[in-house]
Parts: sequence; structure tokens; C-alpha cells
Amino acid sequence: MSMSFFIRLNISSFLYALFPFAGIELMANVYRLSRVTGWGLDHVNVVILVFSFVGLLLSGFGFPKLIRHWLGGRKTSFFSLLLWIPYFMILTSIVAAWFPIIDPADKPNL
Repeated sequence: MSMSFFIRLNISSFLYALFPFAGIELMANVYRLSRVTGWGLDHVNVVILVFSFVGLLLSGFGFPKLIRHWLGGRKTSFFSLLLWIPYFMILTSIVAAWFPIIDPADKPNL
């Protein structure tokens, strides 16, 4: 496995983790986004819906085409199906560390 393939494999895994991470974080931080931007909850929900729809289209149609082109149909490209999990966990821990919930009203309803 060459170094350029290894780098492309990790970039593709990061891309696979990016849209689920962004969608989950946006849905979990609706109140915080509303408070910080000054938008109403309806407006924030519409923005999140649009972002989720675009992310679904990209991750469903755009990324597989890009991954086939980048990774060339090798069998080792299936490792990206497992490698997105560590990237997802790293992104989640970075956001939790850098943007802690200070205002109790920002906690997501569980």
C-alpha cells in the first residue's frame, strides 16, 4: 500500500464521518444555534433540514463516486468503512472540549 493511497483512504474516511457528525451536532445544538445567531427555532430547523438534505445527497451520490475514483476499486478501500468511526469520535470529542455547554438552557433534550 503506497503512502498516497493511505492518505486518500484516510481523507475518504474523514469525509464519511463529516456529514453524520455535522448533522448530529446541528440537531443536538438547536437551542445554542438559535441563541448565538439570534434566529428563531423555526429558521434554525429549516437550515438544519437543508444541510441534512444536501449532506445526504453528497454522501449518497457524490462521495461514492469520488471514493471509486480516488481509491481505484481496491479491496483495501473497504477499510474506510471502519476508519470513519475513529474520525467521528475524534470530531465529537474536539467539539465537546472546545465548545462546552455553559448555559443550562443549551443542553439537548434527551
